[in-house]
Amino acid sequence: MGRKEIEIASLLVLFGAMIIGSLLVFVPMTYETPEPELIQIPEPEIIYERVEVPTEKVITVEVEKVIKTDRLIETELTEAEKKEIAGTVYAEGNNEDMIGKRLIVDVVLNRVGKKGFAPDVHGVINQDNQFCKSKYYTEDCMKAVEAEMYERLDYEIVWFRTGSYHTYGEHAYQHGHHYFSKMKEVTE
Repeated sequence: MGRKEIEIASLLVLFGAMIIGSLLVFVPMTYETPEPELIQIPEPEIIYERVEVPTEKVITVEVEKVIKTDRLIETELTEAEKKEIAGTVYAEGNNEDMIGKRLIVDVVLNRVGKKGFAPDVHGVINQDNQFCKSKYYTEDCMKAVEAEMYERLDYEIVWFRTGSYHTYGEHAYQHGHHYFSKMKEVTE
């Protein structure tokens, strides 16, 4: 190899080293990120609404609500009656959604004073072989009772059971694990 060839080879090696060296040089880029803006989101006011209960269908509506003090109470209950119904809701349907809990309350309230049932809440709940009872209840069970004081979901159902409809009464609908029935209409 001659001198000229060595100079060219040296230049190529030097040029290659410069290219590789420039690839290895890393200059980090800095970006300024703005501080996140904290937004205060107020708790939404959830309102009880009337839910039409279809017959012969499974109810799939979810309802959450808050009692508004400016609404009229439809069904007056004492504190003891509210607790007794809430305990029944807990024993019969604590695993049900809010509508299921409210429908259990409806069964109790719809029986009060009807033919064949006791004239008051305590009597209805304590009739033989009618309801499971508990002195314990959850906040949701009490909310279901209070919601039904303002507006009932169903004024006709008077029985429910798990797994299938009762042999007496007229089948109304199924919700959750319960099958609800109403009084048979008397036709003359």
